Formats: sequence, structure tokens, C-alpha cells
Amino acid sequence: MKTRTTLILTIVCLVLSHTILAQKVEIISQSDFQPIKKQKDLAFIEPKTDTTGLKFVATIKSSGEGKKAALDVLFYTVKYKAQKLGANTFKLKSFEKNDSLDAATLTLDVYYAADSLLNINFDNHEKNVVYIFGDFKESEKIYSFKLDNEKKELKGGTFYRYVNEEGREVRINKGGFSGATVWIKWEENKPASFLSMTGFGLGTGPAPAGQIGISFNSGRLNYIDTNLGHLLVSLLHASE
Repeated sequence: MKTRTTLILTIVCLVLSHTILAQKVEIISQSDFQPIKKQKDLAFIEPKTDTTGLKFVATIKSSGEGKKAALDVLFYTVKYKAQKLGANTFKLKSFEKNDSLDAATLTLDVYYAADSLLNINFDNHEKNVVYIFGDFKESEKIYSFKLDNEKKELKGGTFYRYVNEEGREVRINKGGFSGATVWIKWEENKPASFLSMTGFGLGTGPAPAGQIGISFNSGRLNYIDTNLGHLLVSLLHASE
């Protein structure tokens, strides 16, 4: 009985040890900023936004292995920590990956921005643009979908960019009649939409207001968090 108990405890310790090693979050540097409250969002700062009014909060690094090396997992880990510190915006500091070890590290500088600066930054975001992603990892795997009945393809680690024209409604389908379909209408000053054809990038809730989506058993289209979407575009390449 004692031997069996010892074996069970050893297995549990190994599992816990692997979990700790698989995901690590560090605060590299931190200011004396005192948060007013925990923030509900972490906005991607556009390069053309004047950032002189930002208040630096911290530099946060998230490292992961295996499934926890996925960029979306790393982002949400940093986002949770940043919000607790009172940050509501971020800039990419670095992203490093080691394919041979199946490991990656994401480092973000996080800041606090007043509402006036957040509004200016929002105005600097692209409007009425749709981005479609297959997977975050670069590969020769092909992901296919239809854009208004025209077949499109992209490789892993790339994205497809579509500009919705004024007055138009684009139809995006994956998996045919029994798959998933999303309709996105042009609207004045409408934020960019980000869609994933896999489980990558989830953790965000329902589709944005005014955007309709249905899915059945085969094929899927999922909305990605807007700020994660902007980060992905800054790191990945457009499909050829």
C-alpha cells in the first residue's frame, strides 16, 4: 500500500512539475504606477498613435512549451497579469520561438491610457477589414474557405486580408453547406474583424454586434479577440 501511495504521489508531482515548466509568467520590470481598478481590456497600440501620454506599467514575459507555446495562450496569460496591474494597452516588445523545442516566449510592454488616448488609438485602427487565419504556426498545411463563393487558400502561419466595400456584405464559408458561414456587413467606422478557421485564438465569447455566424457539424469559423488579431497581423505574413 505504501509503495502504491508513493507511486501515485510521484506521478502527481511529475504532472505538476511539467505544468509549471510548460507555462511561466514573469514581470521583467515594473513602474510605481498605482492602478485605479482592474482593467477589462488590453488594447493593441497602433504604431502611428502618439504614445507620449501613456503611463508605463510593466514589461511582462510569458513562456510556454507544447500547446502552451501557442501565441494566443501566451497573449491571454500576459493580458490577465497586465489587467491585474491596472494596464489597459500594450506594445509588442518581442516574440521568440524555438521550433525544435516546441517553445515560445512573448514579451509585451503594458501601459495605462486615458479614455481620450484610447479613442484616438481606436480611430487609428483599420476599419471594415476582415482577416482570416488558419493556424499560427508556419507550415505547408493548406486551409481553404470560400469568399462570396470564390475559393481561397492559405498556408499555416499566414492570413488572408479582405477589405469590405461600402454598402457590401461579404459571405465567408468553410466546409460547404453543412459547414460554417459568417456574413459581415460594411458599416461606417466599423472595427476590423478577425476570424479563425481552427480552435486557435479562442477565449472571447460571442460574435461582435452586427455580425452573423452559423455553424453545423463540419467546418468552423470563430471570432478572435480584436487586440489579439492586431497582434497576429503584426507578426504573421499575408497569404500569397
